[in-house]
Amino acid sequence: MLKLLVIPAAALLLATPAFAAPGDTPAPAPTTDRSSRSNSGIMRDSTVLTSEGVVGRAIYVGNDFSIIQLILDSQSAVGFVVRSSRKLGIMKGSGSQALELEYIEDDNEIKQGDELLTSGQDQIYPKGLSLGFVVYVGPRQGNFKIVRIRPSVNFAKLEEVLCMTDRVPEASIGQAP
Repeated sequence: MLKLLVIPAAALLLATPAFAAPGDTPAPAPTTDRSSRSNSGIMRDSTVLTSEGVVGRAIYVGNDFSIIQLILDSQSAVGFVVRSSRKLGIMKGSGSQALELEYIEDDNEIKQGDELLTSGQDQIYPKGLSLGFVVYVGPRQGNFKIVRIRPSVNFAKLEEVLCMTDRVPEASIGQAP
């Protein structure tokens, strides 16, 4: 659990820890249950993450548990920015362990090894959280190159997550309480 406290400064947040519920199935299940109480401040669309990066978002919040849509889900889409070039895009889950590039401003600059971070523009995931790394750049298919992304999070070994409950207002950063 201590490792969960090492989150990038770009994602200043208030969060509630949660654990994998007994009987969870390993990825690539599109959703998974996490033991999180709504009275803990978790709301629909709350970001779920680990110290490695983004796991998904809460799509259902009950009194005793939440259902999380993983970024691996084929119905999931996340706005990203390429760390090196600052190009914006959208990636989608593939329903398996990989993610796929759906759209990017200019795919000529994307290369193997590039890290993709949340852009914050989808207003669900805060800016600057790690999503994954480009592992394959293939030929153009339609308007864009085929790009495969390995998620930052190892979903097969997922045990502990943080569920964001609120973001710290930028105006209060560095001010005394």
